[in-house]
Amino acid sequence: MPTAVRRTKLVHVDNQPRRYRLPILAAALAAAGLLSLGQARATVIEDFDGNEPTNNDLTGATLTSSLSNTFQGCVGARCLASINPSTVANDPADYVGYTGLDSGLTYILSVREFPGDFNTLNFAVFLNGASVPTYTQTLGAPGSPVPFQFPDLTSISSVIVGVTFGAKNPGGCCEGYTVALAQTRPGTAPEPATIALVAAGLAGAFVARRRKRT
Repeated sequence: MPTAVRRTKLVHVDNQPRRYRLPILAAALAAAGLLSLGQARATVIEDFDGNEPTNNDLTGATLTSSLSNTFQGCVGARCLASINPSTVANDPADYVGYTGLDSGLTYILSVREFPGDFNTLNFAVFLNGASVPTYTQTLGAPGSPVPFQFPDLTSISSVIVGVTFGAKNPGGCCEGYTVALAQTRPGTAPEPATIALVAAGLAGAFVARRRKRT
C-alpha cells in the first residue's frame, strides 16, 4: 500500500510540469509576436461617404492604424462624393495616412495613379505630424500598374500623404490613386525586449522540467 501511494504521487508530479510547461513558453512567444495568430484582412478605405470633404486638408486627414488598410480615391473636377445617393463633386485634394506606428521599425510607402488615366497627380509625404512634406513626387500619364515607392521610412510614428490634382492637364476630369504602407525587412533580428520575453518563457519551461525530475 505505501508503494501504491508513492506511485500515485509520482504520476501527479510528472503530469504537472507537462501541463504548465507548454503554456508558459507559448505565452512568452505570443507576447513576443513570434507565434502566428493570423493576419488581419486587408481593407480598402474608399474616399467617400464620411471622408469627404473633411480630408481636403492636412488637419482633416483620413487616418488608420492598421497596415493592412489601403487607401483608394480620386481627386479632380468630378469625383465620387457619395454612393447613396450617387453624387460627384470637385475634390481638389485628399489627405490620408497611418498613425500609431512603431518608430523602431522600417516602413515602405507605395503610391500609384490609376493606369490608363491621362492626368498627373502630386504626392506629398508628411512624417511625424510635420506641416512641411519630407518627400514630394509627381506621377504622370500614362499610368503604370507598378507603384512608386518612397525611400525606407524609419523613426516614424505617423505618415500622411497629400494627393492633389496635377497641372499637366488642368482641364481634365479627375484622377484615381492608391496609397499603401507596409513594414519592410520583417526578417531582422529581434529587439532586446523580444529576446527577454522569449528567455523568460524558456526559463519557465526549464524550471517546470527541473520540478519534474525532483
